[in-house]
Amino acid sequence: MNLLKILLIFVSTVTAVCGFLISDFHYRTLPCSCFDSKWEVENPPDSEEIKKILSQNFTYLGRGYQSYVLVSKDHQYVLKLAPRFHYCLHPLVQQFHLPPFLESIRNKKIARKQAKRDKYFSANKIGYEKLKNECGLIYVHLNPTDHLKMAVTIYDDFRRSRIIDIDHEVFIIQKKMKPICGLLKEYSQKKEQEKVHAAIRYLVRHISNTMRKGIINSDRSYYNNYGFIDNEIACFDVGSFREDPNLKDSVYFSAQQQYLLAKTRLWIQKHYPEELSLFDQESSKQR
Repeated sequence: MNLLKILLIFVSTVTAVCGFLISDFHYRTLPCSCFDSKWEVENPPDSEEIKKILSQNFTYLGRGYQSYVLVSKDHQYVLKLAPRFHYCLHPLVQQFHLPPFLESIRNKKIARKQAKRDKYFSANKIGYEKLKNECGLIYVHLNPTDHLKMAVTIYDDFRRSRIIDIDHEVFIIQKKMKPICGLLKEYSQKKEQEKVHAAIRYLVRHISNTMRKGIINSDRSYYNNYGFIDNEIACFDVGSFREDPNLKDSVYFSAQQQYLLAKTRLWIQKHYPEELSLFDQESSKQR
């Protein structure tokens, strides 16, 4: 009997460890630290609207470089949680007493991660305040709060559940989108050329309209970050947004626009060469 218990404990432990190592989602999310007024977003939504969305369970959908993505039970929204390891060192590592040369190395790593966190916070704040509708953003929560008072249940990719105190998490709520890459492929396979043409027109216009608001998307593969919500194009990854005051200069604006559209053209040429003529026509209209 004792041997059986030991065997069961061993199997359970190995299963848990393997699940942790295999899983993309390790629950180590970034908590809200001390309040900082610079991360308060303008015109936040009504708390009741947020509570209604968060009253349902969320299940792990995937992860990007900057966040874990979970989808709501009704598949209308995504909840994005920031991975802690990407933006700060483990608390224990920060508490160790180290020799001066190691202390210097640790401080540099802390500073780099802090810079990454600030860039991520800034990009999402810009996205919410300047391009809320164009990005399908519902709420950006970067500071600790006490008005939600909710415990939200989330599930990882092995359907293991965890309850989080949402007031103390860095999170983003966004409308769920259908990625443009998948949609264009689907439309092409179904020979729905009008929908392909409309998607390309919307993409070119969105890129140019974002720049007209003084914002640059510095993601190298930004053209993969677009999707559709109710037949309207939107950018679902705002983590690389930054404001560029130089865009007010017409010469600089034109150069940046041509650069971004040229990158997008290469992507179109590789995957949808038959649409190059349409892309060039739409691009010329935006200049």
